[in-house]
This record gives sequence, structure tokens and C-alpha cells, in this order.
Amino acid sequence: MNGTLYSLELLDSGIGFILAGLIGVLFGFFLEQAGFGSSRRLTGAFYFRDMAVLKVLLTAVVVALLGVRFLTAFGWLDLGQVVVLDTYWGAQIVGGLVLGIGLVVGGWCPATALVGLASAKLDALVFLVGAVFGSILFSELFPLVQPLYEGRHVAGLHLDTTLDLPPERLMVLLCGAAVLVFTVSSWLQQVIGRQPSPDPSIRRRRAAAALALLALAWLTTRLPEAPSGGTHAGVVPAWPAAFRTAPEPGLVAELAAERTHIAPLELAELLQAGTPDLLVVDIRPAAAFAQFHLPGAINVPIEDLETQATSKLPTAGRIVLVANGTPYAAQAWLALRRQGRTDVCVLTDGMLGFWRECLTPPSLTEAPPTGSATAALAQAYQARRDFFLTGAPVAAPDGARAPADPASPPPSVPREDRAP
Repeated sequence: MNGTLYSLELLDSGIGFILAGLIGVLFGFFLEQAGFGSSRRLTGAFYFRDMAVLKVLLTAVVVALLGVRFLTAFGWLDLGQVVVLDTYWGAQIVGGLVLGIGLVVGGWCPATALVGLASAKLDALVFLVGAVFGSILFSELFPLVQPLYEGRHVAGLHLDTTLDLPPERLMVLLCGAAVLVFTVSSWLQQVIGRQPSPDPSIRRRRAAAALALLALAWLTTRLPEAPSGGTHAGVVPAWPAAFRTAPEPGLVAELAAERTHIAPLELAELLQAGTPDLLVVDIRPAAAFAQFHLPGAINVPIEDLETQATSKLPTAGRIVLVANGTPYAAQAWLALRRQGRTDVCVLTDGMLGFWRECLTPPSLTEAPPTGSATAALAQAYQARRDFFLTGAPVAAPDGARAPADPASPPPSVPREDRAP
């Protein structure tokens, strides 16, 4: 299997930025070629005069559906490494309505407004300025909209399971629906938009394209299932098979309820007290582990966890999994739980959270303490600093030691963790 840049943690690397820039330029180019550099054409779909927007979006959906199916069938893509965002019904319904109204009123969406700006369209610039101010307003009012933003949450929602249809059959139905929508859209353009009827040769090409699409959709039902595990020549899988298999619903519920998490301050107290039968397993890369790690921790990178769990991890005692954040540690927790290990937990917010809550001076926290609590918190912080940082190798990028003030995490602790 080939790993995606996201699963290989290369999305923020040099190659990731180069590919992102190249894809962005091509995306803008094809949007302009499709006529999306014109606000009149973008809004034409809402008046049934120009359905180009709907046709292009449908084409993208169909190409993605068929492309992913063929790539997985040939073993070139592992769907387990493709991130599927969770569903937030309230936020997505309201957000979709706001975006639709903004598109009708302003004539642009954020992506097409950038295309219009590149074409020196003044209304596109006005739209983008409004979008920036809208984002600022959203941030300022977030406490008010947070219940809507986070409410009605459904994880792992898929259309095939919701409709109780096999994925292959659903793909054929969606492709058939796309052909139908294309046909109706063309008819609406001629009737309402008063566009001339296409030449017979164009109608024949459209009919041939529709038949070819349906044939490809039918062909996907005859493709073999994607291989489970294994490698192709010269290709190393980014994740062990245990991380690609779907976790049991009970384990997901247990993990989502955070009954298996341990807070940074609680872990710090246990380590300071020298709690027996407690093992911290750092699943970050070896280089990050060498720069900074918790006392007594052992390093088992996540890609080696499945094969080395038996030899490196004890059969008894409590295990705390530590990553840069929570998502990767949650993946490792699922793998160990499938192996029958029950006394395993995840450090909430990972090393970043530990540094923020345990090794940041109280005066630099978001809500600095006041009154009599100040001295006690300062004393506890100093004790943690002496325990975790005295003699600890905290290397700066140029090899010099990190500043005395630990308010900023060391280089091995990134600002945010990338969810797999």
C-alpha cells in the first residue's frame, strides 16, 4: 500500500508544501478554465440559467468515487489512511445555508474568490475582505455558537452504511444519478436560460460519455476487494495492519468517553511519587524522544509498536501511551487493546499538553493564579521543573540548550498534533 502524505506525516514537509502549491495552482487554473472566475456564472446555477457549477462539482464527485475504488482495488491506496471528517449536523446545515446565501449575494465562494482576485476582479476582493472580517467575528462570538458548532456530533458516518447498501451498488446509483442530473441541468439551461440546443455531434458525445461512466461504475462491482496488508515492490506500508482495521464499536465508545485517558498533572504526580508498575511508552520518533522525554519512559515508535509490543512491553502493570498529542496515542491504544491488554491509557493532549499544564510557569498560563493559591502553585511548579527538567537534554535546533523559561515547548513538541 502507498501511504498518503497525511499518514506519513509529510503534509507539512518540503514535498508537502511543493505539492500543495502545485495542486493549488492547477486547481485555480481549472476553475478559471471552467468559467468560475466569473461571479455571474457562479450564481447562474441558482437561477437555473447556467448549470456549469453543478456539473463541475458532480464531475469531481464521480471522478473521486471511481478513482478511489480503482486505486483501492489495485492495492495502490489504503482507505484506512484517508481521513473521513466527523459529522456535526447543526454546524454543517447552518454553515451550508450561510455559505449558499453568501454565494448568491456575493457571487463568490472563498476558493473562486481567489481565482477572481487573480483575474483582478474588484468584487472578489470585497468578498475576501468580508470573509476575513466574518472569520474574526466568528472567533469573537465563538462562545455563543459553540453549542451549535459542536452539537449533533456523529463520528464515522458513511452513506453506504446509513442507507444499508453495498458500496459498489451505491456507486452505480450515484453515477446514474449524476447522469440524470446532468441531463436535467442541460434541459433547464435550454428552457430557462434560453441557451441554444447543442449540435447533434455534441449530444452524441454526451451520450457516449454517460454510457462510459455507467460502464465504469458497473465495472467497479466486478473488481476484487482491496488487499488486506502486504506490500508492493519497494513500497513499505505507512501503518501496520492493526492500525488499518476498523476498531470494534465498543472500543471506540470506550476511547471516546475518555475513560482511558490520564491527565498530565495526574501523570506528573505519579512519576514524581515513583509509582511502581507504571510504564510510560513514548511512541514518537526516536529523534524526538532523544531530545526530550519523561523520566523512565521507553521509546517504541508507533510503526514498530505492533511487532515489538510483546518483547518490549511488560505483561503486567499500567502503561501510559505518549505521543505529541492525543490522536496517534489513541491509535496505539486501539492496537494494544486488540492484543488483549486492558491496563493501558493515553496521556491527554500528549507531550504538548504535558508541557503546557505541568512545565509552564503559573504566571504564563491563560488564567494566572491570584491570592493564597499563588505560592502553592509556584512551589508545585518548581518541584515539577526540578524533577522533569534538571539534567534533561532539551536541545534547541542549533544544538544549544533551550532557554531557561520553559513556556515554549522544546523542538520535539510540535504546536499541534496531526490526526491520522
